[in-house]
Amino acid sequence: MKILYSEQPVCAPTDEPIVSLLTDSSVSRNHKPLFVPPHHDRWTLTIGLGVKVSRLGKFVAPKFASRYYDAMTLVARLRPAAVTMPASATDIAFDSSIVIGEWLPIPTDTDQLELTIASGDAETTVSIPRGLIDNTVARMSRYFMIKHGDVIVPGDLPALTCDVVIDSQIDITLDRSTCLHFKIK
Repeated sequence: MKILYSEQPVCAPTDEPIVSLLTDSSVSRNHKPLFVPPHHDRWTLTIGLGVKVSRLGKFVAPKFASRYYDAMTLVARLRPAAVTMPASATDIAFDSSIVIGEWLPIPTDTDQLELTIASGDAETTVSIPRGLIDNTVARMSRYFMIKHGDVIVPGDLPALTCDVVIDSQIDITLDRSTCLHFKIK
C-alpha cells in the first residue's frame, strides 16, 4: 500500500501538483495515538479526503477514473507548521505521521460530494466535485501504477487545519459517521 498525497488545497487544483509518495509505515495503525516527534517546535494537523483504489491501473483516463476507487475517508496528517513545499522527507513522510479514518462508501448518484465534517462543536460542509477526484486519480496514474488498497488524497480541506495540542483527543465525523478518533501524544 502506498499513499499518494497531493500537496495542494482541494479548492485550488493545479495541472501539475506536487505529490508526496508516502509508505505504509507513515500510517498510524490500530487506533494508536499520533505521537508528535521532537524535531520541530510547532506542528499542525491537516485533514484531507482520501479515496481507496479498488483495482490496478496505469494511464487511467479521467472519464474512467471513478471505476478505480470505491470508498472514501478522512486522512489526518501531521506537519511541521513552518515548513513549506517542497519539503524534506523527514518533515512530511516520517513513521506514523498519518491517521486514516474508517472507510465509507462513495455515493454514485451525484457529481458533487457534499460532505458534512464535524469536530467538537464545529460543523463544516465541504463540496468536492467528483471530477476533481477523477482528475486526481487519472493524473496520479500517469506517474504511478495505482494498485488495490492504495490511498489517493486529492488535497487538504482548507477549513480543517489546526494547531496540534499534546494530550488532545481528535474526534471527527464524516456524514454523521465517526471517521477519525485518536489521541495526540
